[in-house]
Amino acid sequence: MPLSLQEIIINIAAFKEEAPIFAKRVEKEFRPDSEAVVLELTEEELDLPTDEMAALKCPGLDYFLDVFIVQEMVADFDNSAQPVPLDERMAAVIHYAEYDA
Repeated sequence: MPLSLQEIIINIAAFKEEAPIFAKRVEKEFRPDSEAVVLELTEEELDLPTDEMAALKCPGLDYFLDVFIVQEMVADFDNSAQPVPLDERMAAVIHYAEYDA
């Protein structure tokens, strides 16, 4: 059963840090409700270009970020002096994936 990008980010600690996240763009952008998967890959598969990974393992989805990047961002949110609401966390992670990664 596919998960949403938001479900993956909420449960990011459960995934291996080297795993890549792929998500479906909705109207050309990632959204919290975008269908998404975390790929558990072999060492050989991790060496494939991301477009080849997507074609083989999750056609129709685009590379989003690696799990370890999201884990680091979530840790920063958790260690913030002020609580960071989920919608702000999602917006920050998606913005990073779209523009900074």
